[in-house]
Amino acid sequence: RRAPEPHGRFHRSLVMVGFVMMFAALVYQVKAACTQSTVPVEEEGSANLHECAHTLTDSVAVHWTRVGSTVDLAISSTDGVGFLSLGVPQSAGRMVASEAFVASDGDVLTYSISQYSSSGVNEAAISFGYCCPTVSTSLGVTVLRVKDMEMSSVSSAEFIWASGPGPLSYHGSSRGGVNIDFTTGGAFSSNVDKVERRTVQAHATLAIVAWGWLAPCAVFIKALGTGMERFKKVQILSVPVAFLTHGILMFLAMVLTIACIALAEKKFRDVEGRVQYCHGTMGWIVFSFVIAQVLAGAALRPANYMNPDRPSFPAARLIFGVCHRTGGFATMIVAIITVMLGAQNYKVLWDEDEARTYRAIAWVGFLLFAILYVVFEVCWYVRVCAVALSSRMQRRQLDQTRVTNAESVEAA
Repeated sequence: RRAPEPHGRFHRSLVMVGFVMMFAALVYQVKAACTQSTVPVEEEGSANLHECAHTLTDSVAVHWTRVGSTVDLAISSTDGVGFLSLGVPQSAGRMVASEAFVASDGDVLTYSISQYSSSGVNEAAISFGYCCPTVSTSLGVTVLRVKDMEMSSVSSAEFIWASGPGPLSYHGSSRGGVNIDFTTGGAFSSNVDKVERRTVQAHATLAIVAWGWLAPCAVFIKALGTGMERFKKVQILSVPVAFLTHGILMFLAMVLTIACIALAEKKFRDVEGRVQYCHGTMGWIVFSFVIAQVLAGAALRPANYMNPDRPSFPAARLIFGVCHRTGGFATMIVAIITVMLGAQNYKVLWDEDEARTYRAIAWVGFLLFAILYVVFEVCWYVRVCAVALSSRMQRRQLDQTRVTNAESVEAA
């Protein structure tokens, strides 16, 4: 039997050493991806710290330890005593739908979140296994702990979180999503379906200014220009000031409407459950009406733009006026209804008092100019009727005078 060659044994030894070094490097990479936690697995005072941690914000961090097929999880906040919540979403970064642990006032409650409105946030049992949710505060650090969480996958999982320095309330931008890889110890913050409050407020402001104030004011100004001879004589660049003001105000209302729709499409379109009461559909209807009114006004108005009140093409002008006026009123009514639906949406999802304020501001402008318009129209029709009646009486008196004179001549 041939004896084994020395270099063969040496070669196998090198292979084994290389394999061990590669395994050690892999283990080092896994450990290197994990930032050591400073939060104990148990209550404060325990020396057993979580294996890994990931910083979510300057004041919030998540900590975890994988234990076989379960995970011990914790979230900490240095904002002091307030509320902390940690949830497991059905889809990454989605608050709806999800299940969450919420720590507030020293207690931990479990919730099912099926809607963004308060009616969709209900205290309920968590569907997956877990143990011993606790919350503790020490040295200004609040920690929410949940042990033995039975995740659908122990390799990686998605979570959502929220925090606040005070009682449980609107959490604004103090929330987010995080993906944790329990195998490597790595984690990264993920996008969450959040809509900033100031974005919604900007959307509401654009709509209220456009349809609570600008458009009603434009209609009233045009009525003044049509009904008052003195007002017709005031011109800028040979254009009656009432017509010019009406056009400018309606153009601004159109611009604000386009900005309002664009903002909604960019910020709200991909966020499920945020637009209720058919507010989005109504917004597009208003947008369509506005564009139709502007195009019709620009392309079909059968009159000289430099002299808008010149009686050219009387029949076509009459038809256009009726359609434009009727269409304008329809647009304003649909728009103010849409604004009210938006305020209701804001009431449910954000703040009832602010929604009431938005409603009031929109109604004040709309009703103010509507009342002024109605009063002016009534006064105008009364004046027109009075002038017509006076003219008729004068003609009748003139006819009577002629008859009397004729009879006098015959008698003479």
